[in-house]
Formats: sequence, C-alpha cells, structure tokens
Amino acid sequence: MRYRRYRSAHVGDFQDIAPPAKDLRLTFVTILDSANTRAEVRGAYDALQGQTDPEWEWVVTATRDAPGDLIAWVRTLLTNAPHCRVVAGAPANEGPVARALSGIAGGLVAELPLSGAPTRDAVAMIRATFAEHVACEIVYTDEEMIDGRGQPEGGLFKPAFNRHLLRSTDYIGHIVAARANTLRRAPRRWLDGGRHMLRLAVIDTLPPSAIRHIPRVAFSRRGPCHTAPGALELAAASRILGVQVTDTPDGFLKAHYPVPQPEPLVSIVIPTRDRADLMGMALRSLTTRTDYKNFEIIIVDNGSVEEKTFALFEEVRETWPRTTIIRDEGDFNYPRICNAGVAAAQGSILCLLNNDIEVVDGSWLREMVAVSALPRTGVVGAKLLFPDHSIQHAGVIVGLFRYAAHWFSHASEHAPGPFGRLVNRTNVSAVTGACLVITRKCWDEVGPLDAVRFAEDCNDIDLCLKARHAGYEVVWTPFACLIHHESASRGRRRGKAHRNRLKAQRQRMEAMWHTSTLVDPHYNPNLSRTSLHAALASAPQGPRQSRTDAIPAPD
Repeated sequence: MRYRRYRSAHVGDFQDIAPPAKDLRLTFVTILDSANTRAEVRGAYDALQGQTDPEWEWVVTATRDAPGDLIAWVRTLLTNAPHCRVVAGAPANEGPVARALSGIAGGLVAELPLSGAPTRDAVAMIRATFAEHVACEIVYTDEEMIDGRGQPEGGLFKPAFNRHLLRSTDYIGHIVAARANTLRRAPRRWLDGGRHMLRLAVIDTLPPSAIRHIPRVAFSRRGPCHTAPGALELAAASRILGVQVTDTPDGFLKAHYPVPQPEPLVSIVIPTRDRADLMGMALRSLTTRTDYKNFEIIIVDNGSVEEKTFALFEEVRETWPRTTIIRDEGDFNYPRICNAGVAAAQGSILCLLNNDIEVVDGSWLREMVAVSALPRTGVVGAKLLFPDHSIQHAGVIVGLFRYAAHWFSHASEHAPGPFGRLVNRTNVSAVTGACLVITRKCWDEVGPLDAVRFAEDCNDIDLCLKARHAGYEVVWTPFACLIHHESASRGRRRGKAHRNRLKAQRQRMEAMWHTSTLVDPHYNPNLSRTSLHAALASAPQGPRQSRTDAIPAPD
C-alpha cells in the first residue's frame, strides 16, 4: 500500500527535542464519556508513555454520563503513573473542559480524544514549534486514518491556516495545541461548547501569524473525518460568526454573509475582440440572469473589426445603459486591456470577467460581493465549470508543475475534494482572472496587473500573490458558479512565437515568486507537485517545518 510505504520512512521521524521549560510543558486533556472503552484509554496511555519527549502530563476528566466503573478503572490505571491524574467532580454549572483547565497552571494544552492516539514524536514536534515561535498561540498537525485493527489506511494532509474552511468544517482535526492563556481568554460558554465551536471562537480572534500548521502526522485516528452539524452547533456558529449559519446538503456549515447596504457598485470589466456570438452569450446571460443589479459594464474592445460586434455593443447599451465601451488598438495584452477598463471604472468593487463566461446561477455576483465585503478579503474567485459541467476552476495551487495549476480540473462538478474544499468557501493563494472580484482598496494597494512582465500569462496569479503578501485573503467560493467556455474567443492553437512568449513569462514568474520550489500554504509538502488531484507524494516535496498561511515576499 502506497501510504504504508510512505509512513515507514516519514512518520515518527521528528528528531528535535526542546529543552524543558514551564511554559512549554504540554498538558493533554481527555474527556471520558459513555462511548469510551478501557481499550481506548489503554491505547492513549501507552502512546503517551512511548513519547520521545517526556515534557507532558495527562489530565483525564469526564462528562456526567461517563460510567462510574470506567472512571474508577482509569483512577487505578493512573494511580502510580507519573504525569497523569484524574479530575472528577465539579459544580453543576462547570463542564469538563473548564474543570480541567482550572487545574492547569500554564504552559501548553491539547485535547487528546480517545478516537486514536498520538504518534511517538507528537509531543516533540508541538513543543519544538512553540519554543521556536514565541508569537505562536495555536498549533495543529497532519493525521492518519487507521482501520479497526489499528493498521494505517491513509494520511490526512492539511493546508496551513484556512479561515473559511474552518468556518465550514473542523478540518484542523484532533491534535490542536494552544497556550493555556489563549484558551482562558475564550468566553466561558465556548469552553464546553464542542471542539469545533471552541476552535472557531478562539481562532477567529487571532492573527493568522499566531496559527501554525505542522505538515507531519502526529495522530492516528479512527472514525469518520467529517460529521454533519446538529442544531446546537448551527446556533453556536451563528452566534460566534454574527451571521446566520445553516447546513449544506453535504453536511457542512454555510455562513450567510450579507451584502453591504447600500449595495456597492460593481464595475465589470470585459476584454474582447470580435466573436460577437460568444460575447453576446456572455453579455445576455450577465444582464438577464444576474440578480445583483448594481453593476456597470466596461467593455474594452481590443481591435474588433466586424459589424456584428459593433451591433452587439449598441444592443447592450440599450439593454444595460450603464455600459461603457473603450477602444484599445494595441496588440493583445490582457493586463493592459484590463487596466484600461479599471481606469474607467466607478465602482468600489471590480470584477474582471472573460468574454467567454456564461452566467447560469443568478446569485453569483451577490455571493462574490458579500464575501469581498468581509474585513480581511481582497480577492474572490468563482467556481467555473467546463461546458460539460466538469470543474474548470476550483482555485489555483501555486507550485504545481513548477508554476501553478487549477487543482481538480475536470473532476466531477459535485466532487467534495479534500476536507470538502470543492464544496465550501476556502482560502486559496490565487484564483483565475477569468472571473475575479477584487476590492478597490486591494487593487489600489497591489495592482494594477503587470502588463510588462506578464502580457498574456501569469498576471492573475501574480496579482493574487501580491494581495496575499500584503495581508489580504484570497477566497474561492463554490456558491458563485459559472460556465467557462475556456479560450473559445482566442482559440487554443499556439505557434512557436506564442509558446516562447509564454515560456519567458513563466521564467519571470519563477524569478519573482520561486514557483518551482514554493509550497503553497493551502497545499501540503507531503502531496505531489505533479498531481492535480492532491495525490500522495513518494517522499516530502518541500520543507516540513511548521508554517503559517503567509506568502514569501517576491524578488
């Protein structure tokens, strides 16, 4: 089995041990309930005793429905065990997490569920991360799935901190360590409000630089990777996020973000050259199917000559009076053409839209405007489908194939993807310029598109990476879904001169962003850099030190 071969060389191999320190002692908290067994407790106990780093302790507490005989057995097991203790009995208004936390003086805290066990180097890698990064407040790790016999089945290789994915599902998993003082700052009602809700309440208040992901397996787990939310979880998420939260058909959380009032003007910039048949489809679907109506259309005509094109321009002016036509006589240079359109735009939100995009879901623009209005957002991308309804764009992974690629291209429209990332909003490092919304504030800070280095290719990725480096979030949403008749307007045939130009632009991209070695924060170094579908690599293809979601500065 591929994963087992990988595991034999790359799991349990962390070597560093941080020096003992009171503020770096890791306390695991386990909560017993009616579903737990002695075998599960013994498995966790044995795994802790086998840790390579001895700077840990184990606090076991219980819910009110935990069997008394199990609690008594655990007391006996831990009576003479160093670093282990049972905390039971508490006021009726105090839950097990709050009870355990009240007895921990400081240092680091991590819940240890009995649905699995930590790997032998789990304590070492967590403590070493906090020791190296003093501003770090939260650490989580990769995991692996094991079967009923305890045999490894596969890895769960996660992205670095992904705010919107966490708002949809508890992707960060079982072993999540925090500084004790960080947990104590959480409102008391969330301490025992469920693992996901506690993490949402704590993490959503932290800067991304305080949250680190270790791309190493530190926990072997049984059971499902995802469970559908219940009514209490939906209510709690709504209260934490301050908006209505419902469940999706796939069993994830969906926050319903409102559009700001008054509704902001969106300037939709569409470059084109003839192909009135294609442009007509794009414009008619845009004006008749889009339910968000506060937008202007700016068509940048790059040298059209056909009469039916000019007739179409007159038609759209009559249909949508807030239409501006700008003439550009130069050679094809996508960034220059888009920049000219933005220069004429009046809106506080800008939308770059290809002339081969067909609107099929009327709510697409409303969704993108709502997400773009969130405090940290700079850029928003849409879910684009090929005409056969397979996925064309579900976000860009930078570093794939030594450049960047649309991951899960040609996958099923309904494919969930890893951790549900194809059916939920998710942070990404880049999105395609074929349908890209960017706030005016972000554009003014990191734009315009680079028309000198990247006349035909790379310009949208470059813009997104600049936005990420400047601290803006780039968000992809499946709730804005359109059809992309990709390259229909310019064709797919590429002559030698064209291929040489693209090669030169990608070389410039490499010189600026080091895409051949960059590990996208929203990918994982344990996954293949030559796979569109997040396949396991034969060996790590990048550093496995802890990381944030930050993008390195360009050269």
